[in-house]
Amino acid sequence: MTIWKLALLEDNLDFLQDRIRNLESVEHVKVVGSATNSKDFLKLVQQTNPDAILVDIELHNDSMSGLDIAYKLNLPVLFVSSENAKHIKDLEHLKIEQDLVVDHITKPFTESAFLKSVHRFVKDIYIRNASEFKMNLKQTRNGIPYETIVFLSSDKMEGSESNNKMIYFNNQPPKKLVDFSFSKMEEKGFHPNQFVTIHRSFRVNIQQIKRYDQSKFIVEVEAFSSTGKLELKALPVSENFRPAVRKLFPRTL
Repeated sequence: MTIWKLALLEDNLDFLQDRIRNLESVEHVKVVGSATNSKDFLKLVQQTNPDAILVDIELHNDSMSGLDIAYKLNLPVLFVSSENAKHIKDLEHLKIEQDLVVDHITKPFTESAFLKSVHRFVKDIYIRNASEFKMNLKQTRNGIPYETIVFLSSDKMEGSESNNKMIYFNNQPPKKLVDFSFSKMEEKGFHPNQFVTIHRSFRVNIQQIKRYDQSKFIVEVEAFSSTGKLELKALPVSENFRPAVRKLFPRTL
């Protein structure tokens, strides 16, 4: 079962601690960190790579608001704020323009109401991810150009029993593929000659490999991170798959 990683931003420390305690009782949810200001929160998100964020809108004595954070991170967001009504048009715009799961609960509220909101929020993320999974695979042949797909990776954060994967692009942040098997890639529209197996955890688009370093046994690719930055990634080539990669790049150093 998927464990959803959440990060919390709330400038009131007492309120923040209450929310963390509340979330400890929510099944399939893990709080990976929290912060009381935007600077620390952005660092936290970069370090923990959460699936979604819970943020207050009005952050006192801060250079950014919760809305600024949401636009910057482009992650599913649950606004936990007393200012939701004032910003309802902004929330709608964020949901439509960023194409995100966006929800809100207005302070003050009971613990029961908060937990119900979190359950609904997490359920919406799951449904959205499952829908994107089907959409992405259906469109691989007819809508998503192969040249935008960089590589597919096992989702290690889900644990060894999970069959979920991540798909990385050169033009958008990665997406989760729910219950996706590498052995059935061709059935899902991925042409076998387009992707090379370099490791049991990685399938890489051959056209996206920048370099193969035979001394370090890595291939280098460029792909977007979850924070929307194009990054150079070094992917390991395991011993069993080195001959196949070497045939593709016989002179690469």
